[in-house]
Amino acid sequence: MEMLLQVLQNPASALRAPALRVLEDMREPQAVGPLISIVQSDTDFELRKKAVHALGLIGATTAIEPLAAILSTAEDANFRQLIVQVLGGTRDLSAMPPLLQALDDAAPEVRTAAIAGLVWLRDLGAVPPLLRALDDSEPEVRAAAIAGLGDLGDLGTVPPLLLALDDAAPEVRTAAIAGLAQLQSPLILEELLRMRHDADAGVREMCVTLLAKINADPVVPALIEALSDVNVYVRYEAVYALADVGDARALPILDWMREHDTDLLHDGEESIAESADYAVGCIRKRLSS
Repeated sequence: MEMLLQVLQNPASALRAPALRVLEDMREPQAVGPLISIVQSDTDFELRKKAVHALGLIGATTAIEPLAAILSTAEDANFRQLIVQVLGGTRDLSAMPPLLQALDDAAPEVRTAAIAGLVWLRDLGAVPPLLRALDDSEPEVRAAAIAGLGDLGDLGTVPPLLLALDDAAPEVRTAAIAGLAQLQSPLILEELLRMRHDADAGVREMCVTLLAKINADPVVPALIEALSDVNVYVRYEAVYALADVGDARALPILDWMREHDTDLLHDGEESIAESADYAVGCIRKRLSS
């Protein structure tokens, strides 16, 4: 151990990177101090990034304060993102202040990482800043905030998630649907049926996936309707959803699809016709049992 630390602190050594990798594997807390020193001032930028990663693997809370100080002055956005990821990965509440500060970072990838880090802390104190992040200019940040609110499970966040269903960005609408389902909102069925007609195929696909998990009368007709979607992935999700549901009302159109819908998910992969054939077999087996 002592020899590895000596190598690591010798700028002239060509073995510093291999020594750092060994320390990563060892998860040795004694390495935190030397690793912090590298992150703070080493001239080898790539080694500095590797040292941050190693600190993340060690998970020492003693690294939080110095990493927070480095975060406030680091110029490279990817470097700041990596530091934020490590801070969140500690899952320690003392990392909350720098993570909150990172929500105002100029780079959206850093703000997104800060949201994930706040969620990892599993503290409802993160809810208000995540709600503010719903007004972020970048869709990826808004979507991350919505996903985080769903993960934290605060039912008081249902109203803003409902508003996010009308966001201009499809990834935000998709995240809002998933978040409402995660929160088990009583309005989820109504909203899924409405959003099933969204202009974006990814949103429609998510709706189909979530509808299959709900036991309610309107679900099967909505899934059958989705079998006629123009998007192959939406149809694929609907086919397998109906296979799971096992309702005989889907058999006529599934029988037609297994003969005529030859669209492929990807070149050389399963066709919708093959999926429909599988679904028909599942449904008939369930009906006969």
